[in-house]
Amino acid sequence: MKDLTEIKYWIFDLDNTLYSGQTKVFSEVDKKMSSFISKKFDVDLIKAKEIQKKYFYEYGTTLSGLMNHDNIDPHEFLEFVHDIDISWLPKDKVLREELIKIKEKKIIFTNGSHAHVENITKQLGIDGLFDGAFDITDADFVPKPHLDPYEKLIKKFNIIPDESILIEDIAHNLEQAKNLGMKTCWLENDEPFAKKDADDQLRIKEPEIYQGLISLRKRIIDKPGLVEKIKNAYSIKNTMGYGLNSFVDFEKPVEILTHLIVGSEGTLAFIAEATFETLPLLAKSATGLLIFENLTNATQSLPALKSTDAALIELLDISSLKVAQKEHMADSVLANLEFKEDFLNKLKIISELQEK
Repeated sequence: MKDLTEIKYWIFDLDNTLYSGQTKVFSEVDKKMSSFISKKFDVDLIKAKEIQKKYFYEYGTTLSGLMNHDNIDPHEFLEFVHDIDISWLPKDKVLREELIKIKEKKIIFTNGSHAHVENITKQLGIDGLFDGAFDITDADFVPKPHLDPYEKLIKKFNIIPDESILIEDIAHNLEQAKNLGMKTCWLENDEPFAKKDADDQLRIKEPEIYQGLISLRKRIIDKPGLVEKIKNAYSIKNTMGYGLNSFVDFEKPVEILTHLIVGSEGTLAFIAEATFETLPLLAKSATGLLIFENLTNATQSLPALKSTDAALIELLDISSLKVAQKEHMADSVLANLEFKEDFLNKLKIISELQEK
C-alpha cells in the first residue's frame, strides 16, 4: 500500500472496469457490433459473431480487423456500436466517493470512443471527476495492447510511468504498461478474453512467431484447394511429416503451435518447461459397456447417451473391441464376447469345407 501513496497518475480502463462486468453493459456494445457486421456484409448474426470474434483475437479489437481487412470507416462503426441505452445502469455513489478521495490526476484509457466515455461516466454519476480521457481516435485507431497507444497516452498527459498505475480488466492490456514502468492492477474476472491465457502470453512474448503463424494460416485458408487437400491427407491417422492440419483445424496461434509441436514428425521445437492443469480424482466413478448389433444402431443412440452428461463417450468398432479383448485388464464380459462377424465367417468357412 505504501507504493500507492506515491502514485501521481491513476489510469483507468473504462468497460468492465469502472463498472462491473456483471452488469452486462458491454454485452449491449457486443450485440451492436454483431448487428453492424451482419448489415454490412449481409450475413446472419451467427456468421457475424464469428467474424467479430475472429477479428478481435487476430487484431486486438473488432474495429481494427474491420479497418485492416475490410476498409470499414471507423467513425461510422464507433457511432453505431456505442449508441446504446444504459438508462437502467444505476449511479455508483461508492465509486464516486472513492474517486473524489484520489487527489492526483485521474485518466480514462479506453479502446472505445469519447462519446462512449461520456455516456458511461454520466450514467454512473462520475462525470467531471477525471482530468481527461484517451480514446481509440487519440490512438489513431491502434488499440491496446499495441505499444503505440501507451506511448501516445504518456505523451498527451505528460505521464511519468514509474509514478502511475493502470487498472484494467483485460490482463494482456497490462503487459505494455508494466514494460514501460507503470504499476498495474488486474481486475480478475471470468471472461475468457480477459484472462492471462497462453495465447496472450505467446502474442506478448513472441510477437514474430505469433504473427508468423497467423500469416501462414491465412496463406493456407485463402486457397480452398489447399485446405481440401490438407483435410483429405490428414483424414487418415498415419500421415507423416509436419502436422499442417493444425493450420486448418485451429484459429488461435497458440493452439496451432501446440498441435504442430505435438503432432509433427521432425524437430520444430523442444519443451523447456510445462505447467499441467490437473483434474480432480473423484472418490467414485463408473464405466459401462453397451453392445449394439451394428454401427447404425450405435450412432443413433448418441443423442440419448449424450443427455446422460457422461464425462466421456467412445465408439469402438469390432476391430477395436477385438484388440481390447486381448488386453490383460479386459473383464470377463468383454473377453467372452463373440461377434456376429466372427460367427458369419465361421459359417462361411464350414460351408467352403463342405463344398470341398
